[in-house]
Amino acid sequence: SSLYIADKMEVIPPKIIEEGKIPTVQTSPSVKRNVMVGILLGLVLCGGLVAAMSIMDDTIKTEEDINRYLELSLLASIPDRKDFITSSKKGKKNKSA
Repeated sequence: SSLYIADKMEVIPPKIIEEGKIPTVQTSPSVKRNVMVGILLGLVLCGGLVAAMSIMDDTIKTEEDINRYLELSLLASIPDRKDFITSSKKGKKNKSA
């Protein structure tokens, strides 16, 4: 094969110093290592994203937030009526039964 290459390239034939060996064990890339690094990196990025979103969240959620951030006194509040909505559905079922 080295004579063929030399003939086509019109140069002195290359010298073969050592025959190449076919590896029997895969050394790279390590699939297990790459998967573990990917999972770890994904968890760290997700944790960082959640932390950044919670730190940057400046919405007012409670009455204390109004006092703390706006330094205003609260005049009125509308209660959270999720419990009323769920109990009223149960009440309607009981009335019709």
